[in-house]
Amino acid sequence: MPGMTEEWKTNPDAPKLEYFIRISGFRHKMKTWRPGRNIWSKAFSVGESIFSVSIYPNGDGKKAKGHISVFISNKNDWDVKVNATFTIGNQSINGQFQISPNSGHGWAEFCEHGDILGEYDEYSDNGNL
Repeated sequence: MPGMTEEWKTNPDAPKLEYFIRISGFRHKMKTWRPGRNIWSKAFSVGESIFSVSIYPNGDGKKAKGHISVFISNKNDWDVKVNATFTIGNQSINGQFQISPNSGHGWAEFCEHGDILGEYDEYSDNGNL
């Protein structure tokens, strides 16, 4: 999905990493995308392990419609222990968990659309998140 995201990271060679994803037109995607349609990050590494993030602007399925869903995927052939924090606007969630090889972990109902819509003027219909 070229041009849909802008991604960058801090401390790329450290065992701890901050990874940022800016999504173009996110408010519009929240309103118009069907549940289950997602945006994938580029693969990124932390130490020897490789991960990616999936974001569902209108939930990962019918039950999560009206929410933003976020998941982190373990792209490795081994278990990984993860301490992750996801933040959108002023909404944050964190957790410590183990992810099996080539699977993921996340939150289907990370936050409701209403938790971030109207909160920030920069979330215009064509704006970024």
